[in-house]
Amino acid sequence: MTTPARIASTCVMQTLRAAARAVTQAYEAALAPHGLTASQFSALVAAALGDGVTMGQLARRLGADRTTLTRVLAPLERRGLIASAAAKGDARSRVVTLSPEGRALLAAAIPDWEDAQARALARIGAGDWPAIQTRLARLRAEPDHDTG
Repeated sequence: MTTPARIASTCVMQTLRAAARAVTQAYEAALAPHGLTASQFSALVAAALGDGVTMGQLARRLGADRTTLTRVLAPLERRGLIASAAAKGDARSRVVTLSPEGRALLAAAIPDWEDAQARALARIGAGDWPAIQTRLARLRAEPDHDTG
């Protein structure tokens, strides 16, 4: 029989959410001097990976829905760190680009990210991280749903 005590001690969701909150807090503390949240930093990194990426591509890279992504990007756009415009040939699609100011802020924040990353890896085991990352990627794949 499944009991609340058993759920509390074995639940994948609860364990991962608690770990995610702790990790997010550590990265946000590191990025705060730059006026960035962890989500905003990740969005800047994802935007820097290409010369103009669509909102859909960014959402997939970040594992976010478009509504959440819009909330994350809005302050970055207000600060002039990113720009968004209609995609050529498809006015319904938005393309996000990193501004020179966004690139400069990202470069300035990277050393603090590196410190947070090193601390996180020290806690989980740097040698273990590639295997953990691979296993966690399985959880990001399309979940099985009972379409019953």
